[in-house]
Amino acid sequence: MSNRLLMLLLAAIAAALVATPLAAAESESENPLEPLDSSSPRATLQSFVEQAGITEEAALVYRTDRSLAAQQAYFDEVNQTRELFDLTEVPAASQDEVVEENFVSLADILLRIPLPDAESMPDAEMVAAEELTRWTLPGTEITLAMLEEGDRAGNWVFTPRTVAHLPDWRDEVEGLPVQVEDRAITDWRRNTDISTGPLIPAALIDALPGFAGDRFFGSPLWKSVVAVLGGLLVALLVLLWHRWIGRRGPKGSVQHHVFGATTPLFLFVLLSIYGLFMSSQVNPSGQLAEAVVLGTTITFWLAVAWLYYGLVNLLSEWLISTPRVPDKKYDPHLLRLVARVISIVGSVFIILIGANEVGIPALGLLAGASVLGLVVGLAAQPTLENLIGGMTLFADKPFVVGDYVRFGEDDGTVEEIGPRSTRIRKLDGTQLTVPNSDIVQARIANTTKRDNALFLHVIGVRYETTMEQIEWLVGRIREGLREHPKVEEDENMPRVLLAGFGASSIDIEARAYVNTTSVHEFMAVQAELLAMIMRAVEVAGTSMAFPSTTAYLTRDGGIPGPTALEEHRAAAPTTDPDEPVAGRADEQPGGRPDERDESVAGASEDEPSS
Repeated sequence: MSNRLLMLLLAAIAAALVATPLAAAESESENPLEPLDSSSPRATLQSFVEQAGITEEAALVYRTDRSLAAQQAYFDEVNQTRELFDLTEVPAASQDEVVEENFVSLADILLRIPLPDAESMPDAEMVAAEELTRWTLPGTEITLAMLEEGDRAGNWVFTPRTVAHLPDWRDEVEGLPVQVEDRAITDWRRNTDISTGPLIPAALIDALPGFAGDRFFGSPLWKSVVAVLGGLLVALLVLLWHRWIGRRGPKGSVQHHVFGATTPLFLFVLLSIYGLFMSSQVNPSGQLAEAVVLGTTITFWLAVAWLYYGLVNLLSEWLISTPRVPDKKYDPHLLRLVARVISIVGSVFIILIGANEVGIPALGLLAGASVLGLVVGLAAQPTLENLIGGMTLFADKPFVVGDYVRFGEDDGTVEEIGPRSTRIRKLDGTQLTVPNSDIVQARIANTTKRDNALFLHVIGVRYETTMEQIEWLVGRIREGLREHPKVEEDENMPRVLLAGFGASSIDIEARAYVNTTSVHEFMAVQAELLAMIMRAVEVAGTSMAFPSTTAYLTRDGGIPGPTALEEHRAAAPTTDPDEPVAGRADEQPGGRPDERDESVAGASEDEPSS
């Protein structure tokens, strides 16, 4: 309830602030003011002098009738001189302040310098006859020029250089006596300095110390202090509001985005109040007035860009979270990326419009940005590759947030897919940030997309294990796999077989499919199955093998002994002892030395010597 009341209050304040200038505009339309004559240098100068007299009357009325209506009437008369100045080099946002400053400066100058006779100043006929395009007031640098283009072509106005230097030239004639009689206001700058709005009484200004009236930044010191303190107050209130509103609603939720969008709206309200108070009550002049206007204008357009950025992202989050849109209708991460791109591009465009308002040519920025973009693009090629890689990931969708993936030597759960990089949370809790260009070029294994998980392990037991133990162990492991509720069973699975003979073990392969796509659940099931296998090996009376080497030192029983050799020779035919014995080990090629020695030894023991 309190939030609703707060929003209604802000809306009411904003409506009141908007209604004031609208009412003024309506009043102005009901009483249109005729443009001043600027058909020649003489006409322009005479129009300004006459308008200065009319403005003086409005200023005197406001001194006695300190109302908003009387104040607005004075500003309207000053604004009548706008058409007499060439404001092409003045930012649109601060033109009103420049017009007022130039009116005050030129009025004070013309009160203190001798003006030439009207007959000596060029009129329309003289301009046509002499083909004049520029004319300078004698004894000064004040110059008028004829406009050659646009709707007001042929009119004479004070040149941009004159507009820029009138305040400085006014300072040069500060000490000169007033040469015009019957003028109630002989110092327009002083009149502007002491001028305040109806809410600030003149007695309060008179009570300020003397140094408060010293000019600083084109205005009395106290006005500069009020402008700075007011700006700091606006910034502080916005900061406090932003911190308070940031705690409203879960971060990233639609509610959080809604509350976040109120910050630029709150800034709009404060800027309106600050600008209205400064222009209608404090009445700054000179550089201070321009600085206030430019500062508020820049902040306003930044707030507009901020609001646009927030609303676009709010819309995307609402589309993602709303139950009216069916699931799988779109990729939420792709939608967020598109929303982010649109919000950034739109915000930049809004800022460029604001830049044009404060005198920075937006078209020039865009042209410069195209050249700069080429240079930056070449320098930031890896970044562009990552951005393209991000778009590729969203288009191909090899994985989404929440999937468990493996690529290269890394694996983990995908937490965020950004325009430049992807964040992955490893099993040990480490956050891994991988450039998108690396991911799109890697072989990606998405374990979440599988129908089930494969349990495959080779159990190596000692070679001392008997065949009876192995057969029992194979059957027990197969039975244990089938008993687990997460293990899928069909005619071929699970499968436990004698796999082969390793260097140090007899290998048994256990293969089964686990009914899960979650890596964490699979690891828990795997731990249970491995524990079952270890208990089965223990019950079988054997143990796991480990790399080992066994040295056998027994005599090979396959070599014939002396007794067998003797029997063989006894069965052989008798031969001449002087002839070589065929087949003797010591005469056969390749015969073994130990066989030769035993033959000789047997002959010496069994046969008598001659």
